[in-house]
Amino acid sequence: MLIACGFLAACTTAKTSSQKHAEHYVYQMRNERDVNYRTLVSDSIKRAVPMFDWFYQQGVADRMAKLPRAEAQKKVDYFKSDEFQNQLTHTQSIINHEYKEQVSDKKRQIFTA
Repeated sequence: MLIACGFLAACTTAKTSSQKHAEHYVYQMRNERDVNYRTLVSDSIKRAVPMFDWFYQQGVADRMAKLPRAEAQKKVDYFKSDEFQNQLTHTQSIINHEYKEQVSDKKRQIFTA
């Protein structure tokens, strides 16, 4: 029994913050899609990780630069603002074609949660 537990523990890897956030985002978003389509969860997570990693790296850079808390909060508020949200593009990939889609209020709420 202990050997089996040891093997299972050895096979698991810790997920990065970016991977955890991408996973949460994709699982929440898959219910927002058209019911006639199936979300490929693992592919969607892989595609979302770089976006969340960019935000994480911004935070690391701010921390290394010892950015004051008030300035960091201004950045967070900007990322949650309509101005920033309108710059983001959401795409769907269907049979190797990329389609831009409208961002609903529900999707914005999931993204900024």
